Amino acid sequence: MPNRAYYIPASRRSDALVEHRETSDRFQLLNGSCKFRYYASIYDLQDAFYEIGYDASAFDSIPVPSVWQNHGYDHHQYTNIRYPFPADPPYVPKENPCGAYLYDFTYQKDATAPRAFLNFEGVASCFYVWLNGQFVGYSQVAHSTIEFDVTKFLQDGTNHLAVLVLKWCDGSYMEDQDMFRIFFGSMIDKTHSKLGKARPWMLYGYIGCAITLVGIFAIPMGMSEFAKYAWFFICYTLLNAVFYTANNIAYSALTALVTKNSAERVEMGSYRFMFAFATSLAIQSFTLLAVSALGDTAEAWRTVAIVYAIIGLIVNTLSVFSVKELPEEEFVDTTDKAEIEKDEKYGLVEATKLLVSNKYYLMICVTYILQQIYGAMISMGTYYTAHILGDKNLFGVFSWAINIPLIIALVFTPTFVAKMHGMYKLNVGSYALATVARALVAVAGYTGSGDVKMMLLFTAIAALGQGPWQGDMNAVIASCSEYTWLTKHKRVDGTMYSCTSLGVKLGGGLGTAITGWLLAFSNYDKALAVQPDSCINMLKLMYLVIPFVLDTIITVILSRMKVEEANDKIRAKMKN
Repeated sequence: MPNRAYYIPASRRSDALVEHRETSDRFQLLNGSCKFRYYASIYDLQDAFYEIGYDASAFDSIPVPSVWQNHGYDHHQYTNIRYPFPADPPYVPKENPCGAYLYDFTYQKDATAPRAFLNFEGVASCFYVWLNGQFVGYSQVAHSTIEFDVTKFLQDGTNHLAVLVLKWCDGSYMEDQDMFRIFFGSMIDKTHSKLGKARPWMLYGYIGCAITLVGIFAIPMGMSEFAKYAWFFICYTLLNAVFYTANNIAYSALTALVTKNSAERVEMGSYRFMFAFATSLAIQSFTLLAVSALGDTAEAWRTVAIVYAIIGLIVNTLSVFSVKELPEEEFVDTTDKAEIEKDEKYGLVEATKLLVSNKYYLMICVTYILQQIYGAMISMGTYYTAHILGDKNLFGVFSWAINIPLIIALVFTPTFVAKMHGMYKLNVGSYALATVARALVAVAGYTGSGDVKMMLLFTAIAALGQGPWQGDMNAVIASCSEYTWLTKHKRVDGTMYSCTSLGVKLGGGLGTAITGWLLAFSNYDKALAVQPDSCINMLKLMYLVIPFVLDTIITVILSRMKVEEANDKIRAKMKN
């Protein structure tokens, strides 16, 4: 049906409909227990389960509304800028999980209401609908209300509803939204308090995160259905779009505000990346185990959410009060607070101009973009290992060959920065090593059908070379912010960190688009077990050659990123 304003039909006026739509005589709620069966792949579903008389004795039961991952099927995924599957728009993996739902309900036709509509208030990501064995329709708007005119399908008495839900569809490529980043960065720059600039946002931002996290899992059961959905929407939006963003940007900006020492900034960046990686693994490993141990109920999820909120609140609060931001006078050439506030009076447009005028900031943005495109090319390893190396499970091995050396490199990055008296030489030298290693990966890949052992070895070396930049990236951004202050006399620490997400988002989008275009151009056909030569050659180009080229370009950019040297020269000139 065409989109329309949200309303509940009724035969008479009733103010109670706003909060209690179930009181309408033309509203029938179909929530309840459905027969359900989960399939790891849509291709595993061979039966016409939607037909009248189908034997559903093998089906389980599941409450609706609910998320099947919360009931022991499939698994949860935690992701931000990466897609949860190899990007190949508009295609999704063949192993696309799906769930079949069956539900019987009684309906009595009403001559005064000749038309009937079946309404779904959110299904992710797409679904097919049958009523009494007849196909009704399809939709793939995951988080919007969808309705079908089922007048001709309904019958008096018992009706048989069947729904097939798929986990992914081409609309899944439209997921992942970020908001308010520039706004919060600008607000951090303009904050003056006893806690400093970033620490108040970090502290109060996480308090908001903890409250809204618990709120998502603590919806009052006494509310109307409308109020419950409103409660969830408000909590979820505040958590992700407001409080988390404020906390995350403030946490990043602290790198520049608690110390002016580059070595210390590098240590902070390296430790942050390592702890974030470890925490993510811990959450994915223990969450479902904890929920199962507590009974796998809504109360269990609420308890786990409360525990995570408390742990996060304690750790975040300790982080806030265990450091102290340097006085603002440390970063500027005046102790006049009025003069300092004057320097910070600028709008979002001027903030954008300040960033664009900083050539080192632009270099970082371009590097971010290239890194995301690089990541998209490396994700093509799923196709490369399956169609060229002949074993798709090797992709997991290559992933470990990247992640383990990367963590090792992060551990030693602060030491190397100190020994090399700065970040510049380390970043250029290590990325040059990564570039050479990626070239050798390509050589090994083009040797016969691919020398897997040598490819793994050089993949690991390349990851070691890329690690230092990951570790000291925040410190380089801090130096870029300092460059803006020295050249423009404006403090943009918060804004500088918030806007680097531009490179990540733009690069992620470009990487996804480019890989999709190249696969399509190569005549890739997911239905074929053996791909044509044009596709095989393209996969080699994407997984072996393009990453080497991107690493080469990044190395050249890093060789020009002499922001530490530029700052030193400006300071020396100012002293003279």
